[in-house]
Amino acid sequence: MTDVIAALATYQGQYRGEGVNHEAEPFIGEMNVQQVVNTKGISVRYTATGLNRTVYHEEHTVIGPGAKGTAVLWTLNSNAPSVLEHGLRFDGTDADGMRQIVFGYGDPNDETRFRETITLELFSDGTLGYHYAWGMAGGTFRKRSGLMLIPLLKAAPSTAIEPVNH
Repeated sequence: MTDVIAALATYQGQYRGEGVNHEAEPFIGEMNVQQVVNTKGISVRYTATGLNRTVYHEEHTVIGPGAKGTAVLWTLNSNAPSVLEHGLRFDGTDADGMRQIVFGYGDPNDETRFRETITLELFSDGTLGYHYAWGMAGGTFRKRSGLMLIPLLKAAPSTAIEPVNH
């Protein structure tokens, strides 16, 4: 559990990328990842904004230690009526070194209710993947939206003093 949190902590910072939502609409995603509460957890702030500046999705997510000793993801977002708790479903690394961490809510095979997975992909070059798969009650569970996020470079502090024009 702390391994998941420690891994995510190495990706602290601001990210941006382009993706496509469940209605095939392109969007710009912006994410901020920060360690919180004495390094016990990770805060993820994420917004997906359409090219017409419509906010498709906004969330504040916290990943931290759950009562059962495994990492848990809690998300409050604009597409769900309440905070949803997602348990850790998978944590593994592929042959290329990409680490995939999957959190889930509900049983993906239970078509009688809403279910969802949120997947974070951690690439060795600092890129993040962020993907949602879900199914509504009576609907098919499948990947619905996602994107690749690149770290934004922070500008060096300016030493020049700019004149103020009134």
